Amino acid sequence: MKNGLGQAKKRTDYHADIRHLLVQVNNHSASASPPPQAERLSFRDIDLVTRQKAVKESLVQQEMISKLPPNIACEFVRGFLQPNERSHEMLQLFFSLEGTSIITSNIINHKSSSHKALDPLYNKLPIRLVDQYFYSSPAGDAIPDRLKAVIGNLPAWIREAGKGKKKIDVVVPGSGPARDIINILSQNSDLRQRVKAYCIDNEPSAIELGMYLAKNAGVADNIQYIEEDFMKANLANMDLALLVGIICPLSNSISAKVINKVKSFCRDGGLIVFSAALQKMLFHDPVTCFVMDFIDWKLHYKSQQDLRLILKNTKLIEIGSFLDPKYQFHQIIIGRTR
Repeated sequence: MKNGLGQAKKRTDYHADIRHLLVQVNNHSASASPPPQAERLSFRDIDLVTRQKAVKESLVQQEMISKLPPNIACEFVRGFLQPNERSHEMLQLFFSLEGTSIITSNIINHKSSSHKALDPLYNKLPIRLVDQYFYSSPAGDAIPDRLKAVIGNLPAWIREAGKGKKKIDVVVPGSGPARDIINILSQNSDLRQRVKAYCIDNEPSAIELGMYLAKNAGVADNIQYIEEDFMKANLANMDLALLVGIICPLSNSISAKVINKVKSFCRDGGLIVFSAALQKMLFHDPVTCFVMDFIDWKLHYKSQQDLRLILKNTKLIEIGSFLDPKYQFHQIIIGRTR
């Protein structure tokens, strides 16, 4: 009984601490100076009132705040409302533990570009302390939704790229296991007869998983995995290149550099399909974007102006685009080389 009362007291104290923190922030918000304009937008650029509302949302409270140890919960709220190095370091350490989250621990202990960062989001398993938050959050749920959008929309563009050709060559730089092209080929029998996909990734575990998935889907003969940094690869005469998620963490200038490299793989008139995380994600799901920030999975949330600049600097002609339908956080653009 004594332990139970002690736990209840700690939980009550934690709620009081968070309420006190919100009051403190309110009292100082009037005199707070606006954040300096940064090259990369982050949760810090969202006004304080919006952040206060976001941290009080039921999903955040039920699947994140209430599940964290009291001291970590306080640091989470403090770090979100009053960004500081101490909170950042404490949260990064706690979220690096596999028992906290399979997603954040994979990102911190491997690398943000690893397929291990996203794989759990597709199956929404396994579940550690706070993983259900990520599986249910708009930004987290938008990842499998983006995959569905690509699987649903891309077959028509692959056929467009292969007009007048018996065989269609597709390159997937930074492919990871290549879930997108595996699903597209397994669901479209006509493309299985025509497509050869070259999936390039420098992570052996991604290639191993991809080969397993491709074999189980019956499309292993259609896919050649290449273990290499695609920026060092040397391919030519590809009909279509697929870049999903690759430029999301990159600035406009580096995005254009990457796309221009991939453009060198393609024939004249070939298609390049690339996705970008939009600023809408940041403003509609700032709490998840805050977590991404302190685990160093930082995205460059792009505007329509940014996308126009990237198209201009890569000399691509935009011929189409689509969005993940549920949240519209990701725009997938189809550009023709010239």
